[in-house]
This record gives sequence, C-alpha cells and structure tokens, in this order.
Amino acid sequence: MNAIELYSIPLVRLHEFYDLECFMINWINSNGNFLLVLLTAIYVLANISVLAVMMKSNQISRKSIEQVEKIERERSRPYLSLELRISIQKKGDLPLAHLILKNTGITQAYNVSIEMNPVMFSTPLVNGKSTKKIPYFIEHAIEVIPPASELADGVGFLPNLFKNFETPIFRGNVEYADANNQKYSDSFVINLDIMRMATPYSSASME
Repeated sequence: MNAIELYSIPLVRLHEFYDLECFMINWINSNGNFLLVLLTAIYVLANISVLAVMMKSNQISRKSIEQVEKIERERSRPYLSLELRISIQKKGDLPLAHLILKNTGITQAYNVSIEMNPVMFSTPLVNGKSTKKIPYFIEHAIEVIPPASELADGVGFLPNLFKNFETPIFRGNVEYADANNQKYSDSFVINLDIMRMATPYSSASME
C-alpha cells in the first residue's frame, strides 16, 4: 500500500465526523426553541415530582401530629358520668337513693348541664306537705367540677321512686366543656328496674 492510500482512510473518516458534527450543530440551531421547551418541561416535571413528594411527606407528618394531639386531648380531658347510688344508714332503714355526678378525668369540667327524660325527682315532706324536689345539678347548670370529685343529691327513698315512675328508666346526656372550650356530650341510662333486688350500699356500720 502506498503513502497516498495510508493517509486517505483517516482523512475520509475525519471528514465524516466533521459532517456529522456540522449536521448536529445545524440541527440544534434549527431546533433550539424545541430543545429549550423540552428541557424546561423536564425541569418543571422534576420540580412537580419533588413538590408532590414533599406534600405527601408533610401530609403524613401533619396526620401524625394531629393523632398525637388527639391522644393527648383524650388523655387529659374531663370525663363526667351520672349514676344512682343506693345506701342505708342502719339496719331496718329504707334504701335511700342518691344521684351522683362524677368527674373521673384529670382536668376540670366547665359549664356542666344535664338533660334527663323523664326528670328524676323525689317528694319529701316539707311542713307536712309532699313537695316535688329535683336534684340541684339536674335543674341548674354547674360552672366547674374539679377532677377526681363528685356531686351528690338525694332523690328519696327507693320505694318512692318506683311509686313516682311507672317505667323507672331515665335517659339523657351530660354536656360540658374543657379549659379550651372543647365541648363534650356523654349519654347515660339509669335503669331502676335492674335495682329492684339490688343490695344497698352501706354508708355506715349497721347495728
């Protein structure tokens, strides 16, 4: 192979590379706007993807924080309940019924009101006359009930309650708020029928 043949091959290849480079440069120059739009679109899509991931992460974090706050509110809120307690002072006495309003929570309950149907009442004798008496916290709202405390009011002797109410089943709601004015409503049912044969609570040692 002579000298002309030895140098002809690389020169041809170099010419081909030069033509390809020129073609690419011309194509880029001709389609510069298209490439700019394409790169911008890729950039925007990448940012949208990152933003979506961040929003999802923030949403999960927010739900976790809300769940923790809810658990803490439930733990630290007041809890009110209404129950009937039957007691006797000494052997031979008639069973006496007391309505008990208790706060078993760890914080104070505010603006406590009770709705009851039918309204429980007693009929004590006042100056020789039978008088209708409704427990104070049923008839009136209570401003504050401290934690781990209870209010009690008598509703008369148990036989009289059966006499006053043909169907001695009382239903209602205890409504109240916490220190942040978060409102609560707890329902209750007091069924005296199941207490007809109940053993009274002894509030004192019986003779």
